Amino acid sequence: MIKQKTSAQSLAVAVCVALCLLSGFFALFFSTTDAQKYVFAFSSGNTGTGQFKLKVLDGVTKQPVSGAAVVLPQTGKTYKTGSDGQTKDITVPIYTDALYDDIQKQDWGSVCMLVYAKGYVPYALFGMQVEADKKRLGPTILIFPEGSTQSDAPLNIVEAPQRAWVNALVEKYKPNVPS
Repeated sequence: MIKQKTSAQSLAVAVCVALCLLSGFFALFFSTTDAQKYVFAFSSGNTGTGQFKLKVLDGVTKQPVSGAAVVLPQTGKTYKTGSDGQTKDITVPIYTDALYDDIQKQDWGSVCMLVYAKGYVPYALFGMQVEADKKRLGPTILIFPEGSTQSDAPLNIVEAPQRAWVNALVEKYKPNVPS
């Protein structure tokens, strides 16, 4: 059983890393900027740096998880949580997503984040938003002890776009429907 959990977790981590690497490959392939710069697929370019400080809590007890590893595949860096469950301030380059530029421009960048802690199910957060020249307090990540959920497969979360951006997009494309 432990071997199955380990292989399932390894597979999930491998898939996540492969997606992040594939994203980087497309960025280098389609980018017209210097290939040594760190550029994501469909990037409008670097718009500065942003910061965030996250907290990792046990999803059952809501107590801080000390020593959790927070991995940012796009930067290749790993951070650890302290006894309060928080990381130090993490600074990342901001690359806005040009995929929506012709529809509704986004003014934030996003990162992929993986969280690991001994005895806990791995956690993957995709599209975590970071704004240039701003510090985000959060997110708060809830990780669950192995065996406490129906599955020990990594928990996968995708952060939704900012509410104001969604509202503007919906309003912009709202058709005139007769009543």
